[in-house]
Amino acid sequence: MKAGYTVIPISASDGDEALQVAANSLSDPIVFDMLLPKRSGPEVLRALKEDVPTTETPRCCLFGVISEERGQIA
Repeated sequence: MKAGYTVIPISASDGDEALQVAANSLSDPIVFDMLLPKRSGPEVLRALKEDVPTTETPRCCLFGVISEERGQIA
C-alpha cells in the first residue's frame, strides 16, 4: 500500500446502496462486485461515471462466483 493512504472499508448489500454509499463517502478508489442485486455492476459503473463527484474516482470491478461442485470461490 502506498504511504499516505488509509483504508476504510465501507460495504453495501446491493447496487442501489453502493451508489448511495459512494455519493456520501467519496472513497478513492471504489471497489465493487459486478454481480450485485437490484442494480448490476455494469449499471453501477455507468452511474459512477455519470455522477459528477465520482466521475474521476478510480474504480475496481471484481467478479467471482461460487462453484457448488468444488465448494470454493472461482
